[in-house]
Amino acid sequence: LIVTGVQTCALPILNLCPRFGKIYTSINALEKLNPHSTVLIAYPDVKIKEAWQKDFDTRGYANPNITYTTHLSLHKHKDHVFDVIILDEIHLLSDNQIEVCKELFANNKYVLGLTGTLSSYTEKTLYNELGLNVIAVYPIEQAIEECLALIPNYTVFTMSNLKRNDLQMVAGLLITYLLNKSCHKAPRKDIIRDNWQSGVDPELL
Repeated sequence: LIVTGVQTCALPILNLCPRFGKIYTSINALEKLNPHSTVLIAYPDVKIKEAWQKDFDTRGYANPNITYTTHLSLHKHKDHVFDVIILDEIHLLSDNQIEVCKELFANNKYVLGLTGTLSSYTEKTLYNELGLNVIAVYPIEQAIEECLALIPNYTVFTMSNLKRNDLQMVAGLLITYLLNKSCHKAPRKDIIRDNWQSGVDPELL
Protein backbone atom coordinates (compact mmCIF):
# COMPACT_ATOMS: atom_id res chain seq x y z
CA LEU A 1 0.00 0.00 0.00
CA ILE A 2 2.85 2.37 0.82
CA VAL A 3 4.55 1.70 -2.51
CA THR A 4 1.25 2.27 -4.30
CA GLY A 5 0.86 5.58 -2.48
CA VAL A 6 4.35 6.66 -3.51
CA GLN A 7 3.60 5.82 -7.14
CA THR A 8 0.31 7.74 -7.19
CA CYS A 9 1.41 10.85 -5.27
CA ALA A 10 4.02 13.13 -6.82
CA LEU A 11 5.10 14.71 -3.52
CA PRO A 12 4.65 12.17 -0.71
CA ILE A 13 6.19 11.88 2.75
CA LEU A 14 6.57 8.56 4.58
CA ASN A 15 6.53 9.16 8.34
CA LEU A 16 7.68 5.76 9.59
CA CYS A 17 9.22 5.06 12.99
CA PRO A 18 12.93 4.17 13.41
CA ARG A 19 13.86 0.64 12.28
CA PHE A 20 10.71 0.31 10.15
CA GLY A 21 12.80 0.08 7.01
CA LYS A 22 12.34 3.38 5.21
CA ILE A 23 15.20 2.68 2.83
CA TYR A 24 13.89 -0.79 1.98
CA THR A 25 10.44 0.70 1.38
CA SER A 26 11.99 3.29 -0.92
CA ILE A 27 13.86 0.58 -2.82
CA ASN A 28 10.54 -1.24 -3.31
CA ALA A 29 9.27 1.89 -5.04
CA LEU A 30 12.46 2.43 -7.07
CA GLU A 31 12.29 -1.14 -8.35
CA LYS A 32 8.97 -0.28 -10.00
CA LEU A 33 10.69 2.40 -12.07
CA ASN A 34 12.97 2.18 -15.08
CA PRO A 35 16.23 0.65 -13.77
CA HIS A 36 18.14 3.54 -15.34
CA SER A 37 16.04 6.30 -13.75
CA THR A 38 18.02 9.26 -12.48
CA VAL A 39 17.74 9.53 -8.70
CA LEU A 40 18.94 12.19 -6.28
CA ILE A 41 19.22 11.09 -2.64
CA ALA A 42 19.77 13.83 -0.05
CA TYR A 43 20.57 13.29 3.61
CA PRO A 44 21.90 15.31 6.57
CA ASP A 45 24.75 12.95 7.52
CA VAL A 46 27.22 10.83 5.54
CA LYS A 47 26.36 7.79 7.69
CA ILE A 48 22.92 7.81 6.09
CA LYS A 49 24.56 7.64 2.65
CA GLU A 50 26.44 4.55 3.83
CA ALA A 51 23.16 3.00 5.00
CA TRP A 52 21.63 3.56 1.54
CA GLN A 53 24.61 2.01 -0.21
CA LYS A 54 24.59 -0.97 2.13
CA ASP A 55 20.88 -1.61 1.61
CA PHE A 56 21.23 -1.20 -2.16
CA ASP A 57 23.94 -3.88 -2.11
CA THR A 58 21.87 -6.16 0.14
CA ARG A 59 18.84 -5.88 -2.11
CA GLY A 60 20.88 -6.16 -5.28
CA TYR A 61 19.58 -2.84 -6.57
CA ALA A 62 22.09 -1.47 -9.07
CA ASN A 63 21.53 1.89 -10.72
CA PRO A 64 24.48 3.88 -12.07
CA ASN A 65 22.39 7.05 -12.20
CA ILE A 66 22.12 7.70 -8.45
CA THR A 67 23.48 10.99 -7.18
CA TYR A 68 24.15 11.45 -3.45
CA THR A 69 24.24 14.80 -1.70
CA THR A 70 23.79 16.34 1.72
CA HIS A 71 20.96 18.68 2.65
CA LEU A 72 23.60 21.41 2.87
CA SER A 73 24.67 20.84 -0.74
CA LEU A 74 21.21 20.65 -2.29
CA HIS A 75 21.75 24.06 -3.85
CA LYS A 76 24.32 22.50 -6.19
CA HIS A 77 21.55 20.48 -7.85
CA LYS A 78 18.71 23.01 -7.96
CA ASP A 79 18.99 23.43 -11.73
CA HIS A 80 19.25 19.71 -12.49
CA VAL A 81 16.44 17.37 -13.52
CA PHE A 82 15.98 13.94 -11.94
CA ASP A 83 13.33 11.27 -12.36
CA VAL A 84 13.05 10.97 -8.59
CA ILE A 85 14.34 13.00 -5.63
CA ILE A 86 14.49 11.36 -2.19
CA LEU A 87 14.90 13.62 0.83
CA ASP A 88 15.89 11.45 3.78
CA GLU A 89 15.34 12.85 7.29
CA ILE A 90 13.27 15.57 5.67
CA HIS A 91 12.25 17.00 9.04
CA LEU A 92 15.83 18.28 9.44
CA LEU A 93 15.67 20.65 6.47
CA SER A 94 16.52 24.19 7.52
CA ASP A 95 14.57 27.24 6.36
CA ASN A 96 17.28 28.01 3.81
CA GLN A 97 17.26 24.43 2.53
CA ILE A 98 13.48 24.57 2.15
CA GLU A 99 13.94 27.64 -0.03
CA VAL A 100 16.45 25.70 -2.15
CA CYS A 101 13.95 22.86 -2.44
CA LYS A 102 11.41 25.26 -3.90
CA GLU A 103 13.78 25.90 -6.80
CA LEU A 104 14.67 22.22 -7.05
CA PHE A 105 11.02 21.16 -7.14
CA ALA A 106 10.30 23.66 -9.93
CA ASN A 107 12.31 21.43 -12.27
CA ASN A 108 11.42 18.06 -10.76
CA LYS A 109 8.02 16.43 -10.44
CA TYR A 110 8.56 13.36 -8.27
CA VAL A 111 9.86 13.83 -4.74
CA LEU A 112 9.80 11.40 -1.81
CA GLY A 113 10.32 12.60 1.76
CA LEU A 114 11.39 10.20 4.50
CA THR A 115 11.20 10.77 8.24
CA GLY A 116 10.60 9.00 11.51
CA THR A 117 10.30 12.12 13.64
CA LEU A 118 7.83 14.57 12.16
CA SER A 119 6.19 17.14 14.40
CA SER A 120 2.82 18.61 13.48
CA TYR A 121 4.50 22.00 12.99
CA THR A 122 7.09 20.61 10.56
CA GLU A 123 4.44 18.60 8.72
CA LYS A 124 2.42 21.77 8.24
CA THR A 125 5.49 23.73 7.14
CA LEU A 126 6.51 21.11 4.55
CA TYR A 127 2.98 21.06 3.17
CA ASN A 128 2.55 24.84 3.05
CA GLU A 129 6.04 25.59 1.70
CA LEU A 130 6.70 22.60 -0.55
CA GLY A 131 3.33 20.93 -1.11
CA LEU A 132 4.53 17.66 0.45
CA ASN A 133 1.80 15.35 1.76
CA VAL A 134 2.19 12.67 4.44
CA ILE A 135 0.73 9.51 2.89
CA ALA A 136 1.82 6.93 5.47
CA VAL A 137 2.30 7.10 9.23
CA TYR A 138 3.62 4.36 11.51
CA PRO A 139 4.33 5.96 14.90
CA ILE A 140 6.69 4.75 17.59
CA GLU A 141 3.82 4.07 19.98
CA GLN A 142 2.13 1.73 17.49
CA ALA A 143 5.40 -0.08 16.83
CA ILE A 144 5.91 -0.67 20.54
CA GLU A 145 2.35 -1.91 21.02
CA GLU A 146 2.47 -4.29 18.05
CA CYS A 147 5.93 -5.59 18.92
CA LEU A 148 5.02 -6.24 22.54
CA ALA A 149 2.02 -8.26 21.39
CA LEU A 150 4.43 -10.67 19.67
CA ILE A 151 6.86 -11.06 22.58
CA PRO A 152 5.88 -13.46 25.41
CA ASN A 153 6.67 -12.84 29.08
CA TYR A 154 7.59 -9.20 28.82
CA THR A 155 7.73 -6.63 31.59
CA VAL A 156 7.01 -2.95 31.05
CA PHE A 157 8.40 -0.33 33.42
CA THR A 158 6.36 2.87 33.63
CA MET A 159 8.37 6.08 33.82
CA SER A 160 6.68 9.42 34.41
CA ASN A 161 9.47 11.34 32.69
CA LEU A 162 9.69 9.12 29.61
CA LYS A 163 10.78 11.25 26.66
CA ARG A 164 10.33 10.70 22.94
CA ASN A 165 13.97 9.71 22.56
CA ASP A 166 13.31 6.91 25.06
CA LEU A 167 10.34 5.74 22.98
CA GLN A 168 12.50 5.75 19.85
CA MET A 169 15.09 3.63 21.62
CA VAL A 170 12.47 1.17 22.89
CA ALA A 171 10.85 0.86 19.46
CA GLY A 172 14.22 0.31 17.82
CA LEU A 173 15.16 -2.43 20.26
CA LEU A 174 11.82 -4.19 19.91
CA ILE A 175 11.85 -4.11 16.12
CA THR A 176 15.47 -5.26 16.10
CA TYR A 177 14.46 -8.15 18.37
CA LEU A 178 11.71 -9.24 15.98
CA LEU A 179 14.05 -8.97 12.99
CA ASN A 180 16.60 -11.12 14.81
CA LYS A 181 13.93 -13.69 15.62
CA SER A 182 12.61 -13.76 12.07
CA CYS A 183 16.12 -14.17 10.67
CA HIS A 184 17.03 -16.80 13.28
CA LYS A 185 19.93 -14.70 14.51
CA ALA A 186 20.98 -14.37 18.13
CA PRO A 187 19.92 -10.97 19.54
CA ARG A 188 22.73 -8.64 20.55
CA LYS A 189 22.20 -8.78 24.33
CA ASP A 190 25.36 -6.77 24.97
CA ILE A 191 24.03 -3.84 22.95
CA ILE A 192 20.60 -4.15 24.52
CA ARG A 193 22.01 -4.10 28.04
CA ASP A 194 24.24 -1.12 27.29
CA ASN A 195 21.36 0.94 25.95
CA TRP A 196 18.45 -0.28 28.04
CA GLN A 197 16.49 2.31 29.98
CA SER A 198 12.93 1.05 30.00
CA GLY A 199 10.69 -1.54 28.34
CA VAL A 200 11.12 -5.26 27.89
CA ASP A 201 13.39 -7.07 30.36
CA PRO A 202 16.60 -7.62 28.29
CA GLU A 203 17.16 -11.01 29.88
CA LEU A 204 14.04 -12.22 28.05
CA LEU A 205 15.45 -11.35 24.64
